[in-house]
Amino acid sequence: MATIKEELRAAVKKLFDEDRIDYFVGYVEDYGHTFPAILAKGSDLSRLTFDRKSYNNLADFLPELRGSRVGLVCKQCEVRTLNVLAAEGQIERDKLVVVGVPCPAMVDPRKLPADEAGLDDLDESYWQEKCRRCLERNTPFADVFVGERASTPTPAEGWPLLQEVEAMSAEERLAWWREQMSLCIRCYACRLACPLCYCHQCFVEDNKPQWLDKSVRPENNLHYHIIRAIHLAGRCIECQECSRVCPVGIPVDVLNNVLARDFAERFGYLAGETAEAKPALTHYERDDKEDFIL
Repeated sequence: MATIKEELRAAVKKLFDEDRIDYFVGYVEDYGHTFPAILAKGSDLSRLTFDRKSYNNLADFLPELRGSRVGLVCKQCEVRTLNVLAAEGQIERDKLVVVGVPCPAMVDPRKLPADEAGLDDLDESYWQEKCRRCLERNTPFADVFVGERASTPTPAEGWPLLQEVEAMSAEERLAWWREQMSLCIRCYACRLACPLCYCHQCFVEDNKPQWLDKSVRPENNLHYHIIRAIHLAGRCIECQECSRVCPVGIPVDVLNNVLARDFAERFGYLAGETAEAKPALTHYERDDKEDFIL
């Protein structure tokens, strides 16, 4: 029986052989590491892989490849991102070949055991938080699907860190965030890893007017993260890449996830749930029950 790696390599080879794609965005393995790569026709496909260290949200590469025919290996996280990008006019669906894979749940890189031989057998205490709370392990759509479909998971109840922060008083919460922001070095890794931060020029680079002082102080750092969270409100698909790549360990995604939860509770809206869903902040119903709109 072919492994998921073998099926994936065969599927990508077929896409190139049939001249359906110019590039393929996937994961490759080298020296024990798994990392994203853009492969062209003639590339060595023997390094192509998919495992529990295939962390990156590969949709992050798509805006840079716009205009090309692209194949993309997709977990459920990526598919939700594709739906948001399509709604915002950032991708051309007819030039994209989605290769779906069942997600085995990604291992938290901070909890990787020294011996990775039994990586596939690690229980959920080793998983990333997003995978513990995931509702679906299979891509809702795919042009090509490889591997066997995973069973529907039983999501963990609650999110310990979020519950801890929300249990604080307003003063305690502000002090906690100030402490977190004192660690920020403004490397912008969170922005670079986010597939929905695709502006060619971010507000932090603007000089006329200058929206943000570039000095690395807790107040300025908090200002940056709050504005970024607002820009992602109703758009964030909770892939948690921002927190994973943070070199100083700031749980950046807490801000984004609070807003995502609020959108779900107040508007019944989950970003990227379907390709047809209209963005929550650009849509309203004529029978809106609020009385402030006449």
